[in-house]
Amino acid sequence: MMIPRVRSKSSQWPLTGPGMRFLWLGLALLLPGCSSGPPPAPASTITFTDAQARQTKGVLEDLAGETPRDPNFTLELLPPDGIRWDTLEDAVNFAVGIPELEMAVTQGRDRSQDVRVFHLVDAHDFPACITVRRTDSSPGFEVDVLVGPDPTESFSRRKAERIRKRVEQAIIRYGRIRRVPAFNASMASPMNEDSSTLVEAGFHDELTLLYPDTDATDAPREWTSDTARGWLAGVHLLVQPQDIPSTGVRVTDEQGRTVDGLAIYRIHDVPVEENTGLDSRTEQFKGSVNPHVVRRAPFQIYEAIEPLALHDGEVIVSRTEGPIAYRLEVQSDEPGSRVLLVDVTPDVDDAPLEWTVRTHDWASPSRQSLGFGYTNWFSPSLIARYHDVELWSDAFWPVLVAYAELMARGGQDTFWMKWPDFFERDGDRWVLNEARLDRFIRIFLDAGLYRIEGAPIARRPGGDWSSSTLELSIPRVPANDPEGRLLLADMAGQLSAFMSSRGWTDQWVQHIADEPTDVNAEAYRLVAEQMHELLPGVPIMEATMTRSLSGAVDIWCPKVNKYQENRAFFDARRAEGDQVWTYTCLAPGGPWLNRLMDQERLRSVYFAWAAMTFDVDGYLHWGLNHYKADPFEQSVVDHPAMPGTTNKLPAGDTHVVFPGPDGPWSSTRFEAQRIGLEDLAALQALKRSDPQACQRIVDSIFRGYDDWEDDVETYRQQRRALLEAVASAASD
Repeated sequence: MMIPRVRSKSSQWPLTGPGMRFLWLGLALLLPGCSSGPPPAPASTITFTDAQARQTKGVLEDLAGETPRDPNFTLELLPPDGIRWDTLEDAVNFAVGIPELEMAVTQGRDRSQDVRVFHLVDAHDFPACITVRRTDSSPGFEVDVLVGPDPTESFSRRKAERIRKRVEQAIIRYGRIRRVPAFNASMASPMNEDSSTLVEAGFHDELTLLYPDTDATDAPREWTSDTARGWLAGVHLLVQPQDIPSTGVRVTDEQGRTVDGLAIYRIHDVPVEENTGLDSRTEQFKGSVNPHVVRRAPFQIYEAIEPLALHDGEVIVSRTEGPIAYRLEVQSDEPGSRVLLVDVTPDVDDAPLEWTVRTHDWASPSRQSLGFGYTNWFSPSLIARYHDVELWSDAFWPVLVAYAELMARGGQDTFWMKWPDFFERDGDRWVLNEARLDRFIRIFLDAGLYRIEGAPIARRPGGDWSSSTLELSIPRVPANDPEGRLLLADMAGQLSAFMSSRGWTDQWVQHIADEPTDVNAEAYRLVAEQMHELLPGVPIMEATMTRSLSGAVDIWCPKVNKYQENRAFFDARRAEGDQVWTYTCLAPGGPWLNRLMDQERLRSVYFAWAAMTFDVDGYLHWGLNHYKADPFEQSVVDHPAMPGTTNKLPAGDTHVVFPGPDGPWSSTRFEAQRIGLEDLAALQALKRSDPQACQRIVDSIFRGYDDWEDDVETYRQQRRALLEAVASAASD
């Protein structure tokens, strides 16, 4: 805004025109040294670094929109609360313009002097309405948000709350006044110093999604993590190098000593080529847009977690394109708070980042006492292939140990064993390789897993879902023909004797055929009757949605959406003594819990919270490492049954760990599920001491497999309340 400066008549120059020119000529003759003006100032030897230049530019851009505060002018100043009403639309667009929302204002209008309404849509014409009202109470305004054609849907309510929080923060940010600090030499560096040898760094919650285009400069340098004795506390650190060959991260305590129980990881980004479908697979399968994903594909996301070797509490990482994402992790056994200092070198800020780990005085019972099963099916042959060892060779077993230890770390208590891996043909008979199976099982038991899960022993002939019969996996003969029944009896007898001799029968559950339906239910029932006779006391477990197998199946495992839709049936089965687990795979999509890459990591956390709401007994997934392509290069793959079609497996369905060069790597999804299991232990403890308090915490963030809180900060608040409550109860 240009403001003309008006002088009074008494302040105007008395000489103008020719008189003024003679005056200047006389002054020039009398003062010859002034005719050329003062000598130029010497060139500055001070320059801003790239980071300081960006910071200063940001301050100047903020100031460019401020109301002038010159006391000589009577202009409208900002209100005391710092809210600038004329930048509301800019603030709203800023709040909803992130990739996770991708919305924009299409219309804004004043309903009154104190109420403004904005209408928005996203790229798929998904609507929203935001109303901002002035108020007398802090922060000086309130925001209401309605989302979607039906704002009462749980997904719409969650998205509306997320938008509301972001808009509120953006309005405050746009109204905040920032002033340029007085310049001093410490703000700049000499020109002959390499100004590119700096990095910027900040903390992020381990459940918050990070991408290569995440702004590393807009993150806090102080962080607090709440944990319990014996748990793993974690935080993510995003570092933006400035054209330097490597960066270092060192973690110490406040006295500069190395930290016991510390681990540092690097998180690598992987692709998400297509979004998960609204009900299953990917969007192209049915052509429907899924509004419940975190970001529109294609994109890269930080997901694969590489362990790094520590040297005196420090790691050095070579720079690649984009930010470097780290995971910092520590296990605390003593209650109380401790501050860990995180030095990132070379850093824009000389002061270290501060990570406060607050350990509550409560410890979980053993994993086995949790009473919640968890299994990820895995492929020994793919372990061998991706780690370049021969299956069952001496070199294979140490790699399998590493996988077993990672499964145990992730909270898995159940591991499967596939009969074809341990039965070998000897003439007309299939003979159990007892030495191999014994070594295999002991590896997982020694790692801390408990339940032995016999993989399906039968299948649909040729993968034909319309077939009413089943065939054995080895040998491939009809399961209910006399030959098949004799072979099954012989193999089951050998395996039963093996388990009994080692005292493992009570830890054994057995599948028959994966996902039986009404079409093959009768064939399944006949095999189940034989197995119950051959293996008394060994429960039959199956992923199935058919109701036709009551009495044949002992451990039911429906998809999460089918369980919730048919809860009365499964509750009745529990009343009869059966167990009920749930599972996910390429379905369901939409708002339902699953653990796919383009979904919130909180979904993985909440599988265990569902155990408190629905009292389910476990969770199953088919894909620990069933790679169909290099998982670092491709996440969405063809469905094996229909290659080259629109029938795809969504990103992350085939795997939740990655094959690193020296062993398996975890993932952000795998760690999130571990966090949920930690929560379940605390919830169970609180339920025993204060059931009402436990229910209040659960209801505040989880109400159903499709109705849950997606705000990480809100989840953290409730988790902190949970830990405080169990610690208080334990001290009474």
